Amino acid sequence: LISDIIKKSVDFASITSNITCTLNIDSDLWPVEFDEGQISQVIFNIMNNAVYAMPEGGTIEVVAENFINREKRSKENLPLQEGKYIKISIKDQGAGISEENLFKIFDPYFSTKQKGSQKGTGLGLAICYSIITKHNGCITVDSEVGVGTTFNIYLPAAPLSMRAAPTA
Repeated sequence: LISDIIKKSVDFASITSNITCTLNIDSDLWPVEFDEGQISQVIFNIMNNAVYAMPEGGTIEVVAENFINREKRSKENLPLQEGKYIKISIKDQGAGISEENLFKIFDPYFSTKQKGSQKGTGLGLAICYSIITKHNGCITVDSEVGVGTTFNIYLPAAPLSMRAAPTA
């Protein structure tokens, strides 16, 4: 289940930090077809960036919910087909991302972290983008300097034909 992967990845990413994590996962999430290792990596990478953005500590809020994308949806304007998705939001209270850097964060080798061992290669978010795109989803980011950053991951819900049949 996607909820289990979210919980495990969040726990693993926050185990050695002074960060508090809050999880709000809908109990009736639609099923999703996904590669467990790849989606774990996406959540871990985003969580790791959030931890890095809050060296003094803080709270990371993780929300997973059902989401219906409608063609005429004006608020989100997502590059997704109409349909049912799972939306995973990861929100930190970190330094935020400047406007000039915001459009580059998914570019390979772009990093605001120091280069070198255990610092930053600039591949984490590029890999996240690639994985989510290969899952026919999308990833967006909202950020405000001094306030924090929210990453939203949209993964398509499994078609009805792929879902387990109800038991009588």
